[in-house]
Order: sequence, then C-alpha cells, then structure tokens
Amino acid sequence: MNRESVADVAARLARNACRQVLADETHARRAAQAAVQLQKARRTIVQKQESLLHALGFATQSDYQALSRQASRLKRRTRYLRDALEKLAADRLIQK
Repeated sequence: MNRESVADVAARLARNACRQVLADETHARRAAQAAVQLQKARRTIVQKQESLLHALGFATQSDYQALSRQASRLKRRTRYLRDALEKLAADRLIQK
C-alpha cells in the first residue's frame, strides 16, 4: 500500500492551491507585483546593511566575493605566466 507522507500531502495541496490562485489573472499579477516589491526591499536592506558594516569598518559578503574573484584572476594570470616561462626555458634549452 502506497502511503503519502505528511510532507508529500502538504506539498501537493500547496501546489494545487497555488495553481488555483495563479489561474486568475488578477491574482497572478498581484503575486508578481508582490514578488518584485519583495526583491526591491531585499536589495535595499542588503545595501543598507553593507553601508552600515562599511561605516563600522567591517567587510561585507560582497567584499569577500570581490576578493575571491580577484584572487581567481591572479591565480589564472600566475599559471599563464608560469607556463610561458616554462615554455621559454624549454625553448632556450633546445636552442643550446
């Protein structure tokens, strides 16, 4: 006998309710507008948090992400230069 878990039943009911609500164009538009407003509010909160943390002298997540990207670029450049130097050294050994 196949018994659904409580989580499966809850998920199915939530999907059905969501379909019914979003089937109506007015409700779908309002849901989309609410989602956009939430995204804007989240961006504003993140910006304010970053400003406050910077004012207090702390690094933010975006600072760490920027440093991580910079470190990755430097690693790539280092590998490129290492390979170029190894090739030059190999070419000089061959010429001698």
